[in-house]
Amino acid sequence: MGLALIAVSVLIVSGPAFGKALASASLDVASFIWFVDLGAPGPSAEDEILLARISGNDPAYGDLDSARDDAGLEVSIAPPAGTGDDWDGDRREDELTTPIDPPRLCVGADCDQAPPENDFSPLPVEFSGTYSNADLALSGYMMDVTPGGPTGGESLGLRADISLPVPDPSAVYAGEAEATLRQDADIEFDPSAAGDIFSTYFAVIFEAQALARLSDGEQEDSEAVADLEFEVNVEGEDGTDFSWDVTNLNAEVTPDDQELLDKETAPPTPGPVYSFTSEGMLVLTRGVEYELDIDIRAFVTATANEPPVGVPAPSAFMLVLSGLVFAPLFRLRARRGDAARRCRPESPLRGSGPRLR
Repeated sequence: MGLALIAVSVLIVSGPAFGKALASASLDVASFIWFVDLGAPGPSAEDEILLARISGNDPAYGDLDSARDDAGLEVSIAPPAGTGDDWDGDRREDELTTPIDPPRLCVGADCDQAPPENDFSPLPVEFSGTYSNADLALSGYMMDVTPGGPTGGESLGLRADISLPVPDPSAVYAGEAEATLRQDADIEFDPSAAGDIFSTYFAVIFEAQALARLSDGEQEDSEAVADLEFEVNVEGEDGTDFSWDVTNLNAEVTPDDQELLDKETAPPTPGPVYSFTSEGMLVLTRGVEYELDIDIRAFVTATANEPPVGVPAPSAFMLVLSGLVFAPLFRLRARRGDAARRCRPESPLRGSGPRLR
């Protein structure tokens, strides 16, 4: 009986191993521009940034009927339960040269160890601290706009990070972080020259990372997911239906086991990635209204120390209870041993003389 009890006590106390999970999605866009093809077919030095203004009669000019950029941040982590924060903001067509740059959001015990504000560079492969972190920044616009002056294109950064070292082996840790940017615009080019067509394309210069990792010994139902999205869509009254998932940028990584998945993305050579390369020219017709939708997202989620299905993690109460239940048994056994020794007759071999060995 004693052996059976001891075996059970070891099973309860051992519990899941200490675990760690890390996920990070970051995007640093140095330049995002919507170009008009004015030179030889394909990107060239003669091409100019698309210009949107109140009125105009040049194929590079468009009437920007409406525009809106919506940005959001959201973070959460548990334990403690219910710890989270969120932020949202926007700008309209008369504010497109005004930056969007909210303070980063971070919850957790070690936000001082999270990436600093406005740092959108790839994260080193390491576990440091407990936090859920999100940040974004946007300046300029992918078109030049007047009034307001030329923007020279758009630069932006988004990041989301989760770090779960799991200091308590009896707890399941979980968290999410997300940074989003949605850009919408309605634009019509030179109605006075209806029917004429011209070619356009998008160009992006960026650095990005999708990183997910589970440490050795982490449970099979634990997870770490990092997701990056950058999609451009243009639809027109003339039937235009253009879609571009920015080449080499969109990524999702999810380790199936104790492993590291780190996808750092960038153009094959320094310089822009062009929508023309994979999708061809976006041909627009003057006098037609178009809708522009751009969705950009950095999202991470992680769960650490999650036991396999049907095997619940031991609670702190159970760990304490195991000590309360089994400690008296060991003390009782010790007392019985002492009593047995006191009742045992004195051996004739005991005494001041030499002892037999």
